[in-house]
Amino acid sequence: MSTPECYYSVLKINNQSNREQIAEAFRCLSVQNHPMRLDKDNFPINLGKLNNICEAFEVLCDEKLRFIYDKHGYQSLRTGIPDGEDKCVGYIYCGNAFKIFNNFFGFSNPYCESFAALDPDKVANMPRAENCEFTVECTLNEMYNGSMKEVSY
Repeated sequence: MSTPECYYSVLKINNQSNREQIAEAFRCLSVQNHPMRLDKDNFPINLGKLNNICEAFEVLCDEKLRFIYDKHGYQSLRTGIPDGEDKCVGYIYCGNAFKIFNNFFGFSNPYCESFAALDPDKVANMPRAENCEFTVECTLNEMYNGSMKEVSY
């Protein structure tokens, strides 16, 4: 982040939020503010927003970084604490929002799981198969509770 901003306000959560709430906030905000989903003319601004969200997520998900941030503040998180029981080296955000996004979701594109799907030349344009319809007999108990039926055609 270029300016010190409260990580909790970036993710729109309170300081009592647990890891699941932090992850949920990150999930919503990162997809919502992903530069690939927004206006291409404002790509640098939108990338900055995503970087802020990813930095906040990275700090708040790491127990030690979050403890230092909560107890000693932003500046101590950046510069580190040279001695004492809370001794730590400074934290530096690497600025790779797409890597954090990819590690969280398992893919880096907010629209699909593979960039190949975006390239029409690399994706086979095969016609869709016809729908198959089968009548399967089952009892009311099987319908209500569910069951496995083997179908062959």
